Amino acid sequence: MPWMKTNAYEQTTIKRVAKELKHLERNCNATSPEEVKLYIANKDFMEKVLEENC
Repeated sequence: MPWMKTNAYEQTTIKRVAKELKHLERNCNATSPEEVKLYIANKDFMEKVLEENC
């Protein structure tokens, strides 16, 4: 994530984004935008985010 570092993103943000991208790569074809959209549409990320942040 070099572009995030050059744009002064926080290290914690960079780690979170990298983790989310790795998760997408493991669970769907990350080179196919339609497949990624379908995966995200069928996944309830908000529940997980709320669990991690509370």
